[in-house]
Amino acid sequence: MGLGFVWTFSGGLGTVWAGILSHAALFAALPLVTISVGLQSIDRAHLDAAATMGATEAIAFRTIILPQTLPYSISGFFFAMVLSFNEFIVMFFVSSSAYTTVTLQIFNSLRNGFTPTMAVAAITFILVSILAFSAVARFGDLPRLMGADQTKS
Repeated sequence: MGLGFVWTFSGGLGTVWAGILSHAALFAALPLVTISVGLQSIDRAHLDAAATMGATEAIAFRTIILPQTLPYSISGFFFAMVLSFNEFIVMFFVSSSAYTTVTLQIFNSLRNGFTPTMAVAAITFILVSILAFSAVARFGDLPRLMGADQTKS
């Protein structure tokens, strides 16, 4: 509702850009949090060893930091993607009747009666969510992403 008030006072309520910027503001924190978890997992000894061997900051970033944080970046992307697929509340408050997202159409079909198309869209959302979270569990560091402290083992 707060974003709805912001866009009302600025004159942007009901525009496509209001929906896009509101959506981005809501989900920007997820990749940032997962990338920060990945940055915390980098061993400082690796960076010191690279500096000792004469690597520049750009080379250390490309060869040490980027490969170690890539699973966390991909995990953050998948978290934001899945939650973005299932988010209709922000769009409900800031969109106009001129455009709707699939999640708004699913919500409206729940109020107005079920259609087979919306059932297929809902099943597709479920399958995409399962695939994305399976990829995070397979390729990401899921215990660390869920808050497990692995230094106490």
